Amino acid sequence: MEIIRDGTVKTRKDHRCHGCRKVIPAGSTVYSQTDAEDTIYTIYMCGECRKWCGNCKECFEMDGADEGYVADCRKERPGRG
Repeated sequence: MEIIRDGTVKTRKDHRCHGCRKVIPAGSTVYSQTDAEDTIYTIYMCGECRKWCGNCKECFEMDGADEGYVADCRKERPGRG
């Protein structure tokens, strides 16, 4: 995977948080990452999930860190965040 763009953006439409699957409303300032693998895609992460992950990226770097991985991590490690 190659990271093309990484940072905060203001959304122009509703998106789903990649970490918890909750809707991020249009006009929100959120973390965004555009990646290229077999295709180019962008993920969005709400502030709550970004805060939970911090800069460790432990969950994100897990094999198979699919959509909802932060919600799953919060259930498994409730005292961490």
